[in-house]
Amino acid sequence: MILREISASEYESLTPQINTGTVLTHGCNPALNILIENIFDFPASFFSLEDDGNPIALIGGNRIRNRMVSTPHFSYGNIRISLTSPISGEAIFKMFVQKFSAVEWRDFKEFSNRILTYKVSSWLALEPEISSQWNVFPADLKRKINKAGTDEFQAAYIRQSNDSLTQKKLIGDFFRVYRKNLKRLGSPHLPERFFQMLVQRYQGGQLYGIVLYRNQQPVAGAINLGYGNFVENNWFASDWELRSQYISYRLNWLLIQEAIIQHFGIYSFGRSTKDSGVHRYKKQWNTYDVPLVWSYTGSTNANPRRIPDLSGIWKSLPDWVTNFAGPILAKYLY
Repeated sequence: MILREISASEYESLTPQINTGTVLTHGCNPALNILIENIFDFPASFFSLEDDGNPIALIGGNRIRNRMVSTPHFSYGNIRISLTSPISGEAIFKMFVQKFSAVEWRDFKEFSNRILTYKVSSWLALEPEISSQWNVFPADLKRKINKAGTDEFQAAYIRQSNDSLTQKKLIGDFFRVYRKNLKRLGSPHLPERFFQMLVQRYQGGQLYGIVLYRNQQPVAGAINLGYGNFVENNWFASDWELRSQYISYRLNWLLIQEAIIQHFGIYSFGRSTKDSGVHRYKKQWNTYDVPLVWSYTGSTNANPRRIPDLSGIWKSLPDWVTNFAGPILAKYLY
């Protein structure tokens, strides 16, 4: 049994040989690890575990100081373990522990005796047609979507095929709403450069987004990443003052329609804390919960998500402070 470090291109060439038996998310796309390296200077690393020359597992991640994370800033790790692997995922995890002083893997099952399980992802099984998707929604959900109307809010689509000026403007408009929403929630925001580079350079999958305008001003926006049969809404923001007009329902329905047009089979609303208000909101859409299991090394005090709640302080700071400091802090809140 040999654990070998490989290039991103070799990783991609070996992927057809690994059948995991599970849904492959965009977290398994090595292009994300490369993007994270380019944007945050967290070096990307890819490994092949081989038995008699045959790959039985492919692992990708990013090195953050002495820690190997698969994959920072996303809910799912770049972890592919063959159904026919002669050794368990726990044993493979221990191989990485011997190689790195700290390891964090994000997946749907346990690899360590140290795990975090308080987050879930909300997935929706998509119908093949928009009309059939609409028909399976509860009546109350349809009412809320319809209340947002079709005339007051105009939608513009972020696509990688957009010309550079259009693309830059749409991402900038999305970013304005996103940054304002994160400030309201008391969280630092990622830099606009992250989103600009993501849209320009995401490869190996699909990317689309939508910005909603009211009176030519951006009031809501989202960016989705797809990979294979799976697409997820990774970043979503809307003007809190317009919540009574159900603007978030309008935006989510447009995002789902686009996913159906692009022939995805699973639509994810992204992760949230179990039983939170956001989680309950997502369940209205007939979603099912997919537990997220983040395995890590070290003692309880070494919990990588053990971050003090400073949201109250962050909300009270002036915009010029949070606009400057947000991207610096968010880089390490991965």
